[in-house]
Amino acid sequence: TTFFGNAIQKAGEFSDKYADIQKTAGLTDQEVRRLADNLEQLDTRTNLGDMLDIAKVGGAVGVAKQEMQGFVESTNKAVVALGDEFKGGVEGVVKPLGTMKNLFAETKGLDYGTAINNIGSAINQLGGEGLATGGNIAEFAARIGQLGNLAPSITQTMGLGAALEELGIKAEIASGGIT
Repeated sequence: TTFFGNAIQKAGEFSDKYADIQKTAGLTDQEVRRLADNLEQLDTRTNLGDMLDIAKVGGAVGVAKQEMQGFVESTNKAVVALGDEFKGGVEGVVKPLGTMKNLFAETKGLDYGTAINNIGSAINQLGGEGLATGGNIAEFAARIGQLGNLAPSITQTMGLGAALEELGIKAEIASGGIT
């Protein structure tokens, strides 16, 4: 009885996740199921439920249907590499990285998978070379990126965010002073 009860509960949870992805990403039920099947084949320690959560947030930040698979794969790598530096679990990593992609000229034209991979790699490298944390670098870059054409490049912005954090200035104060 317990086995069947758990199976029914699990099926309900996945059904809810599929519905959320359909709503946020505009995918059909069949497209979501195909995406889930493809994600299940990935060699990763992330469970399917968390990868579906990434797809849900991807839809919320505007990832196109045809880019969703690449977005989830790249973001999953970022979550594995940077998850301990961001608050809020999977969503805490996905939202800032997905948002940053659209704020800077260097990443606007890239597909989501490539942009997330590049941004995540840069944050990981900056965090590894000093005392700066991924969450603070991403928050600083997202705040400065809102300046549009007035903002420096994304690499300069992330480097500046890391340097200011190492000086003890958090993202909110640092970005306010810069703007």
